[in-house]
Amino acid sequence: MIDGARVKCTSADVALAVLVVTPILTGKTDHSPITGVVRGPYSDASRTLPAEFPLVANTDGTLSTKVVDPCYSTSELKMEYGLELYETDSDIDKYATRFELARKDK
Repeated sequence: MIDGARVKCTSADVALAVLVVTPILTGKTDHSPITGVVRGPYSDASRTLPAEFPLVANTDGTLSTKVVDPCYSTSELKMEYGLELYETDSDIDKYATRFELARKDK
């Protein structure tokens, strides 16, 4: 079962943010492959045109994607991205959440 995920931004600038997602799995030990997507940005205070960024499996069990033209959250304007994870062989094992993307300091 997918119980959660850790999202780490490994690099971020004006043009590109690289995200690494670590699924948190519990229960059975023989999980089918995990896949998913990042969508966004979303904001209650601003109009946005959300895009979709598919997650790609890495050999270490993590997933990664590159968010092109990212919108970073600030104290003045909250921007969120949606994360959806699911097992490829299961229609019921899904996980969804939203997270803020913060720009890394130089």
